[in-house]
Amino acid sequence: MKNRLLSLAGGLALFAVLGKFYALPAIADSLHAALVKNIDERGRNPYSQELNCTFSNGACLMTAPPVPASTRLVLEHVNLFVSVPPGIDYTGTYISNTARTFAFWLPTPQAMPFLSYFSYMSNESVLHYFEAGESPIAYASSNARSSGSASVSLTGYLVKLDE
Repeated sequence: MKNRLLSLAGGLALFAVLGKFYALPAIADSLHAALVKNIDERGRNPYSQELNCTFSNGACLMTAPPVPASTRLVLEHVNLFVSVPPGIDYTGTYISNTARTFAFWLPTPQAMPFLSYFSYMSNESVLHYFEAGESPIAYASSNARSSGSASVSLTGYLVKLDE
């Protein structure tokens, strides 16, 4: 009987020691998992901006609103549609930030006749970042003086930096 009581007391002591060392990390891990938040997820803060303009003196400048404070814009996709009359050469489109510290050119697509205009379309996957306060800028150029138009669609997502 005395042996059984000592075995029971030893078993309880063993459980107490194991509980002391293993219960706290398990509780901490479960709390940590509950407090972690995925801030860099595409569907969390989607971004989409449609920019339109008419050519003036051979240029078409389109500026998106600035990226909000404490936020980063991850630009993932650019769609382009340019329409110019016959005899007008569309020379290309580039995207940059407000300070124009970088630019990437969209490839000049093949012209397709559409009614009395030539249409240029491009659909490009990109990966560029815009910091808080910067505005995405699209610039299209042609030899048109005042006819023709351009439309650019920018899509991606916003990342909150202060969370």
